Amino acid sequence: MRKLAVILIVIIAATISGCASKDDEEFDNLVSQAVKYRDELDLVSAKQLFEKALDIREDSQIRKSVQKLTNEIAEVKKFNDLCDRLLSKRNALDSAMSRQDVRTTAKEIDVLISEIKNYDTNTEYSVSKYVNRMKESLELISLSVSVISVQATQDFDVIEKAQEIKNQIDELIASVQYPDAYKSIK
Repeated sequence: MRKLAVILIVIIAATISGCASKDDEEFDNLVSQAVKYRDELDLVSAKQLFEKALDIREDSQIRKSVQKLTNEIAEVKKFNDLCDRLLSKRNALDSAMSRQDVRTTAKEIDVLISEIKNYDTNTEYSVSKYVNRMKESLELISLSVSVISVQATQDFDVIEKAQEIKNQIDELIASVQYPDAYKSIK
């Protein structure tokens, strides 16, 4: 009877030990993959893998990484929303038929330019680097001058000015060299 009890204890201990090492291996693999995705700026995939690792085992460092990624994803969404609104105004210029249409859209673009200039980049998030590029770009200055001139000038060619502003918005967005992985975060 004692031998049977000892054998059962050894079998149970070996089983538990084997499961623990498989869990440790899976945890390490998930964390390694998550770090790889984070380094590639695929923040959503990195967060998902870190969360799966936390399902296996609680770890305060991984928990902090999830929180930081959650905050960074929110910041990327915020900047993407700003860029989407700017592109929406760019597309609105396609249907501008009068000077007043162009002026109205230019005024709305001017509000977005102010948002860009006042965007808080005093954060630890990598998206701040791209926002700063936009804030410091000559393309933003050029766009700002065009938008102000449209609002101040009475006589201008509607099609020509609308096209000029559209091109400047395209150049501004391109100048940021924003990672594709960030563009998909909505």
